[in-house]
Amino acid sequence: MLASSALFAQDSVTSNVVGYVTQEISAGTGTGRTFTTISLPLYAPASVSGAQGSITTVNANGITVSGANFGDLSDPSAPYAIKVTSGAAEGANFLVSSNNADTLEFNFSLSSMGDTSSLVAGDSYELVAVDTLLSLFGTPADGVLFGAASQSDADVVYILTNGAWLAYYHNNTNWVRKSGRNTIVSDDLPITPDTAILLSRLSASSTSYILTGTVPSDDSVLKINGTGLSFLANNTPADITLGNLGLQNASGFNEGSAATSDAIYIYTSGAWLKYSFDGTNWVRKSGRNTIVSNDVSIASGSGFIFSKGTSGDATNSSLTLQYTL
Repeated sequence: MLASSALFAQDSVTSNVVGYVTQEISAGTGTGRTFTTISLPLYAPASVSGAQGSITTVNANGITVSGANFGDLSDPSAPYAIKVTSGAAEGANFLVSSNNADTLEFNFSLSSMGDTSSLVAGDSYELVAVDTLLSLFGTPADGVLFGAASQSDADVVYILTNGAWLAYYHNNTNWVRKSGRNTIVSDDLPITPDTAILLSRLSASSTSYILTGTVPSDDSVLKINGTGLSFLANNTPADITLGNLGLQNASGFNEGSAATSDAIYIYTSGAWLKYSFDGTNWVRKSGRNTIVSNDVSIASGSGFIFSKGTSGDATNSSLTLQYTL
């Protein structure tokens, strides 16, 4: 599972805690693959016009901020999101799809929430620079991940999208995704601050990269699909236990030990271990034994799967910070 070392410092001007984490990617065997779950425990506040402010009005597609004087925030190679810093949607990220001087429109499929219903005038925000596949992992020449002419020989990044695991790899020219006979160039695929990544490595050597940025000071918003799987991020620089995660309190959560109960899967030592909530504790079944698992940790900068036992409405939950700043 993802391990990280971290160094943080207090910025005397902005009062933000800034620093870096080293994120480790586990080695494969040379003939078999090993998975590492990855998320981004630091984020990058933008330094552009209108980078911080308060929402003036909310509409179905986005927001307006009077006098913001936004520049172009919709360049696919350098995307932005707003991080909501107050109100009911505090901690949510909304990816900017287009904008003018005082209006932002959002791509809800790549945002923490599926609409603007939780936003109101007066909520505060900050603009965040969003990574892409290329800006986060670079090219094979940067030495972090292996590229190859075919997916079967390359390191592969999987991102759960609309219920399907989409596979991306670097073909030594671009980050790409195969769709039938088509090759879709994907260098500019946004990796928002709450995206979780499943990375598959074939090489028998481990690797790592350094992520720099600012420590989150707001709870993170988790986007839970109404059916099937959600791949969720612990996008903070602190581990969190199942007991402190509080997902059993999410709207529409199904508890119990039956096949219809909701469950969490954590990738541990090469296997996905399943945990369910029995009404009192998070537990894991092992043969005939039931193991109380409230203290099982989800590592900083990792991801985990949430599986809906029965279909319901999409919802959100909060990942509570395990530290104070």
